[in-house]
Amino acid sequence: MSVGVLFVALAAASWGTLGVIATGLIDAGFTGFEVAALRVLFSAIALLAAAPLVLRSYIRTMLRHWPLLAAHSLIGVLFYNVAYFLAIAEMGVTFSVGLLYTSPVWTLLFAAILLGERPTPLRVALASGACVGVALTLGIGGGGTVPSATGIVLGLAAGASYALYPVIGKKAVKRVHSTALLFSSFIISGLATLTLSPTWSGLRRLGETSGSDAWAALLVMSLFGTIFSYFLFTRGLHTVPASTIAVITTIEPLVAIALAATILDEALSLLQYLGIGLIIASGVFSSRLGAR
Repeated sequence: MSVGVLFVALAAASWGTLGVIATGLIDAGFTGFEVAALRVLFSAIALLAAAPLVLRSYIRTMLRHWPLLAAHSLIGVLFYNVAYFLAIAEMGVTFSVGLLYTSPVWTLLFAAILLGERPTPLRVALASGACVGVALTLGIGGGGTVPSATGIVLGLAAGASYALYPVIGKKAVKRVHSTALLFSSFIISGLATLTLSPTWSGLRRLGETSGSDAWAALLVMSLFGTIFSYFLFTRGLHTVPASTIAVITTIEPLVAIALAATILDEALSLLQYLGIGLIIASGVFSSRLGAR
């Protein structure tokens, strides 16, 4: 195993732990919105500390293209985090991560609308396979617990915003350096969280909690599950082919589902697990086609 493959695998595995950590914070009294806002805020603070050393040569370009960078950040980072963690609070980790991985279907749609890319018959077939997977995951066809309508909408919204992150990023990276894009994506959203009441209620709740468990969980989510994992992932991008990365990153939903089953006792029917597998497989093959 190459070092690059190891980096990507570790990054994907760390993202897979976020659902369980978020569930622990939600069980401790935090709302899903508060968890999302605090994760983004803590990540932004850490990146702001390094920004003077890293962003000196990129400031003018970033200011010139700030509307595009703001859209990339607010949709692909802030809205995604809020939708995903609200979905976890509403229907648990397993359903949420399953619907999150509908992102290749959304990417197909957004790439056609925003980038003018024409979908091939094979891509349409893969998107259809993912839709069948969603239907099975949601219990259509019999068996298993069916999530709430609110949870389904939030899970699909998380998948859509997750897909928009690279689609808008593809436009942005033609204008600004990828390092500047990474920093701006979290810093802009971090500043935006300061205008949201859940951020302040979450900070108050954090200050009122006895013990250090909540602080530790948020720091792990922000430093390990966000900044360090993105650092590993981008390092891996330099040496690992994109088609290989598409396969390796399936570790994320597999870790999330395994942890949800063992730690949170979230159990689905065999048909629903089959649906999640179909969603992930469709995403892998779609990503491999994109890499080619």
